[in-house]
Amino acid sequence: MKNLIFIPLLLVISLLQAQNGKWQTQAIETNNNLYGLSFTDSLTGWICGENGLMLHTTDGYNWNQQPTPVTVNLYDVFFLNALQGWSCGDSGTIIHTNNGGQVWEIQESQINDRRFVSIELTNFNGLIYGFSVGDSAVTGTSNGAEWIGLTPSNMYYDITYWDPYDGFRACFLTPYQMVCTDDFGCTWEWVAVFECVQYGIIRKDKPFAWIYNTWTVGENGTAYFNYYPGDFYPFYPAQTPDTLDLYEGDVDEYDSTIWAVGEIGEIIYSTDFGVSYQKYPSPTSYNLYDVEFSGKETGWAVGDSGTLLKYTGEWVVTDLQEEQNKENKIKLQITPNPFTHKVSIGVDIWKDKQLLLKIYDLNGTVIKNLYTGIMNKGYNKIMWNGINNAGRQIKSGVYIIKLFSDKKVITQKIIKK
Repeated sequence: MKNLIFIPLLLVISLLQAQNGKWQTQAIETNNNLYGLSFTDSLTGWICGENGLMLHTTDGYNWNQQPTPVTVNLYDVFFLNALQGWSCGDSGTIIHTNNGGQVWEIQESQINDRRFVSIELTNFNGLIYGFSVGDSAVTGTSNGAEWIGLTPSNMYYDITYWDPYDGFRACFLTPYQMVCTDDFGCTWEWVAVFECVQYGIIRKDKPFAWIYNTWTVGENGTAYFNYYPGDFYPFYPAQTPDTLDLYEGDVDEYDSTIWAVGEIGEIIYSTDFGVSYQKYPSPTSYNLYDVEFSGKETGWAVGDSGTLLKYTGEWVVTDLQEEQNKENKIKLQITPNPFTHKVSIGVDIWKDKQLLLKIYDLNGTVIKNLYTGIMNKGYNKIMWNGINNAGRQIKSGVYIIKLFSDKKVITQKIIKK
């Protein structure tokens, strides 16, 4: 349900953007619980749910039921492209389609007494590999046609793929831990431990403005963020607004907002790389189990009793907004990132402007005042050698750089190796 690739340039975070959209209930003809969803573009998607339910849309409005060969609950659905899709559920069920869901067929999982709650596949070196996890786990081989049980047989909550160097790594959420394998389950590497159970992994497997980011959400409203899962950077706990369980999340690539959903209709969002979250007005009190952003300012969430929510951005450009649009042309560029000894911080502005540039640690403490004054229009470059306000070299880790103008704040992470 989540994943990513590196684009080392600009990231503009705007709280206003996230708040200008709206989550609304969309009517569909079912009262079955809905558990998972998958989109291949902004309009084409699938929803799976209770009693073998599978729904499909090609226009983002009308949802039609697709026949499936099972009556068990289906908890997750994943489409690799517009034709090839998989879904998993109770009793070791895995079903597959190679024609967009016109025909679904059962695939043998070799485990028929366990529940699978998450399924995801990836194309690696021209071959399709995948995992389905839950009360146990299986790995899909032969282009996703054969499924083999993994050892050890643990409880798993979610699965994603990540490895910027070797090309393939599968990362799993187990109770209180994240473990990874790069040899399809032959060996395992422990990469994280959490104070609370984490249910969902959030990632993007598309060109994106953040470097290999990973986030998790879980019980008691907890959430964590990490920039290099499996490397030496730990997962950090995020600030969240309450203690309702969070089940899943996704990223709106258009405005870089991270969203998460959970029990009793909980919807929260983050505009600062997952460091902190705020509560968002929800139109439902039913549990929400999955969320996905399928395109520009378009998101979906599903839950109990046929609950389907759609998020739509609401943008109207007026004369009063022209000045704000020019403000959005302020750009912040950091290279290299991560850095070892020196880093170049570029600021591109459309007119001369009073600016502040500061660097914070993850506790919110200012460690370096980089710039205060009027910056000339055009591209400006500031070099930093990693020395803090106390005259000491900062430690390896993740930091936050903030650029303040009179009307907005631009925030980006910066990593010291």
